[in-house]
Amino acid sequence: MLGLAVFGMGSAFAEERADGLASGLAASAFAPEPVTEEDFAELKEHSPFLRPLDLSQSLVLTGLAEVDGKLIATLRHRKTKETHVVSGSSSANALGWQLVGVEGDQNDLQTLSARISVGRGEVVSIGFDDQQLRPRTVLIGPKVPASEAKRIAKEAQNYRRGISADGFSGAPPRELADKLSRLSEEQRGRLIYQVSEMRKKGVSSEERRKVFVRMVDQALPKGR
Repeated sequence: MLGLAVFGMGSAFAEERADGLASGLAASAFAPEPVTEEDFAELKEHSPFLRPLDLSQSLVLTGLAEVDGKLIATLRHRKTKETHVVSGSSSANALGWQLVGVEGDQNDLQTLSARISVGRGEVVSIGFDDQQLRPRTVLIGPKVPASEAKRIAKEAQNYRRGISADGFSGAPPRELADKLSRLSEEQRGRLIYQVSEMRKKGVSSEERRKVFVRMVDQALPKGR
């Protein structure tokens, strides 16, 4: 009788263990597959946390120029001051940005903006900063009268309309205007000041044209 009891207990234990194993196998059949690194490849490449929420707010337009028949825009990040160059050519820059168009009147910087494709079908408009468009009363130094400083500042900002002392009649040639666009407003102001002083001394318009063009060429960033 004792042997039968022991055998009975062993059979019950074996059946219970088999039932538990079967339940475990059934549960594992419905368990989710383990997550791998490949599942996050798309998120790593296009992470929403690595990109500003609105590039039109974090970037400002600092210049537009046509070089070798291609339109080029320079942008600056408001906080980092990092400069980015985008063009209308078929190739994008290192960040995948590309210039797809320009809106507004080139003679009115307040209306001018560059349309930049930032990838994945998204296009943002980047305009000039209000601080850039605000006339400066002092560009050269304390010896310049306030009225003349304002004129120089205005011409440095709206140089495409014409510079009164550069020796040209009306607006500067397109090639020269494109070169001026690659200079800062302060650099343009200094050059305008110098040709203005030459005009005061009676230097002819022809000579001022030659000198102004040469000064612009010398002021351009090297290697560009």
